[in-house]
Amino acid sequence: MTKMTKNALYLAVMTAFFAHTAHADDEVSDEPSVTMDTLVVTVSGAGTQTNLLGRRENVSDVTVRANELKQRATTLGDALDGELGIHSNQFGGGASAPIIRGQEGKRITILQNNADVIDMAHLSPDHAVMVDTVLAKQAEVVRGVSTLLYKSGNSAGAVNIVDNKIPTKMPAKPIVGEAGLRFNTGNNEKLGTGAITFAMGQNVAVHLEGLGKSAGNYRTPNYAYTTFDNENQIDRYVKAPERLAALEKEWQAIKDGTPLSWRDKTYFISDEAGYLRQKAILEQDLSTIQNYHFDHLPESWADSKSGSLGVSWIGDAGYVGVAVSERKDKYGLPAHNAIYEGCGVISIFDSLWDRPYLATYPQLINEDDVNYINPRPDCADHALENFNHSHGVHRKHDGHGAPFVDLTTRRYDLRTEWDNPAPFVDKVRANVGYVDYQHDEKEGDVVTTSFMNKGKVARVELTHTPTDRLKALWGVQYTEQDNSALSTQTEWRKRQLLTQNVLKNKALFAMGQYDVGSVSVEFGTRLEKQKVAMDYDTDHIQDIMKERSRLRLNPEKLQAAIDDALAATKPHKNTARSYALGVHWKFLPQYTLSLNASHQERLPNSQELYTHGMHLATNSFEIGNRHLTKEKSNNYELGLKFNGDKLDYAVAGYLYDFDNYIYLSTINEYLGTARVNHLKKLRINRYDQSPARFYGVEAKVGYQLNDVYHVSVFGDYVKGKLHDMPPIVSDLILGGWGNPDTKVYSAQEDRHTPRLPPMRLGTRVKADFDDKWSGSLEYVRTFDQDKISKFEAPTKGHHLLNLGLTYQNYKDDLDYSVFFNANNLLDEKVYAHESHLSYIPQMGRNFSLGVNVKF
Repeated sequence: MTKMTKNALYLAVMTAFFAHTAHADDEVSDEPSVTMDTLVVTVSGAGTQTNLLGRRENVSDVTVRANELKQRATTLGDALDGELGIHSNQFGGGASAPIIRGQEGKRITILQNNADVIDMAHLSPDHAVMVDTVLAKQAEVVRGVSTLLYKSGNSAGAVNIVDNKIPTKMPAKPIVGEAGLRFNTGNNEKLGTGAITFAMGQNVAVHLEGLGKSAGNYRTPNYAYTTFDNENQIDRYVKAPERLAALEKEWQAIKDGTPLSWRDKTYFISDEAGYLRQKAILEQDLSTIQNYHFDHLPESWADSKSGSLGVSWIGDAGYVGVAVSERKDKYGLPAHNAIYEGCGVISIFDSLWDRPYLATYPQLINEDDVNYINPRPDCADHALENFNHSHGVHRKHDGHGAPFVDLTTRRYDLRTEWDNPAPFVDKVRANVGYVDYQHDEKEGDVVTTSFMNKGKVARVELTHTPTDRLKALWGVQYTEQDNSALSTQTEWRKRQLLTQNVLKNKALFAMGQYDVGSVSVEFGTRLEKQKVAMDYDTDHIQDIMKERSRLRLNPEKLQAAIDDALAATKPHKNTARSYALGVHWKFLPQYTLSLNASHQERLPNSQELYTHGMHLATNSFEIGNRHLTKEKSNNYELGLKFNGDKLDYAVAGYLYDFDNYIYLSTINEYLGTARVNHLKKLRINRYDQSPARFYGVEAKVGYQLNDVYHVSVFGDYVKGKLHDMPPIVSDLILGGWGNPDTKVYSAQEDRHTPRLPPMRLGTRVKADFDDKWSGSLEYVRTFDQDKISKFEAPTKGHHLLNLGLTYQNYKDDLDYSVFFNANNLLDEKVYAHESHLSYIPQMGRNFSLGVNVKF
């Protein structure tokens, strides 16, 4: 039996034991035989795991239990941060998403009770993931063959949050419930949770739960913050040191009497007065910026409320239930950049004379339209009106308020699961969900961008046992998402980020498990067909071509151009075929060896295909690429686990080899006047593809010193590189006398993938002092990260020291626990290279105190 299974059994046994004891105390409190009967009935339940086939031996799977989640952060990335191979892409206090083995967002499927979580977290790191970890029963990170049950392209793993929203069994008592309170000094977080489940008759169970959280700006050691009034001020500030050096060189030559060629002169000074006058100007460029020092991170506050109602009919063989959930979030945006309000971006060549519809639908550009020569922000007044200027204009407004997200999502779910519903069928499970998601990014009362996603998801899966050794699972899944990210300014040429589109994905999947003595073999496959359709006004395209295109003078060329445009508006369709194999060998009673191999294909989503607009929350302008092809990867993982009486260890190594890896390439980096030379400068990013390779290792070793203390050492490391990248435009030779311009291409050097997580090593001591008191002491060393991609700076490592203490007891009908956690005791300045805000320190020393009660 694996350690994970032992823990699950122990948790189920203890929960059942105390629940029954509390119920039985009123009658015969000293009758152990009745308690043992209850244990057998309770342990037999399960049925809520990611894999419907049941227990798996995969070495690298991770399960985080409810008692741990209740003491962790409320955002998913921070809640899982610190697990082997998992980091957090944190964005202030309101949003975080997991990074698993260097993969994030679109390559990690987030599930809620085995169903897709439909939100817009994949679109940007400042968007929260719509799961409530502190209300969950457990969080599962699964790898290997099981990931193909839910989506293709999950090479690093899938995350499943299992909760109680829909009851799956009748409560042991007429009413059972739990409540929790928590306070944190680092951000003045006040968190309250509550849940009750009660019976209505013999077969109906009702579940109610809710959460309320209020947190201020989090404290951090000595945060230095620089602001600029406009882009010109940034340019002058960045260039001032170089200009001062050139001025000093010129002045020194004058003093030495060394004649300078006009080519070596920048300022053409002739005397000391001219030198001092120019020096004062350049020093003014350095001194006019505004520097601030804070003991907290401004706009890192976060408020959240959520609640759900679930009702189930439960029989001896299964259940069917429904739930409605609603969640509201408001949280600050610490990286919002107001400098580029009122600006557009010149990101494509001026093709509007031939194809004026590109002003309305820049998503229809071709590769030759992309302006690699001089892409730049356009902050001139005419950016709002001039036909031949930039896209994505974000109107400037007066009376700036603090930037924040105002989010509301409502979800409706139906789930059912039945044992032996038909001959040759062991179990069937189905779920149907509908999600209505919307969030606005605001400055004060002004809405800058509205994000919307209305999603439907449905899946059915069944298992059967063809032979004593073979178990099989079959299933179908359908997902539909109608989403957009639009500015409230919907005038011509000012559409924001993502025009309305509909994504439809249909999938067939299958998985088998074959046991031969000590060897368990898993195999699976998944077939996905996807269509992404943009909402184009084709009549507008034809009309504007006939009215404004200079090709109208040649009817044949005009019609050909119109035909090309209409062909480009057709939906993006593709098919992904994935398959996987897993072998788990328990070659000795305490040893398990796992080998996972898969070929996975991921289809680009609507954001990667059709994004085109300004997103000031992340200080970027994103350009989609409708010519993207499916991403392919060959993935290998080898893991070994040992569970002894005192010693335990686990180690896993992996390799992910990608073809057509989709990534954001910053195009204002090679030529032109608007290079990215400061973190406040706008980044113009376009989706591109190239091969990529990731490899890494994770390991932990533990030893039970005595009945009280268990000590462990752990660490992880990942490295990722883009290679064989497409050539980039490096020069432009202007044509003359009717000759066309010539683009010069240069090869790109291999580079590290963006935001690569740094190496970590740590040690942890856990102590169970008695049946009530337990504690832990943890030290983690995160190393410097100097394996950087374009426009990244090395990130300094840090030391993290954490302390935890828990008291739990059982009295009458109450099972309660009190916990105290001291985090970042050394008050280190913690910078997370893997996040989009690697230049912003995370929370400093903080203390958390909470109580949880079950009844």
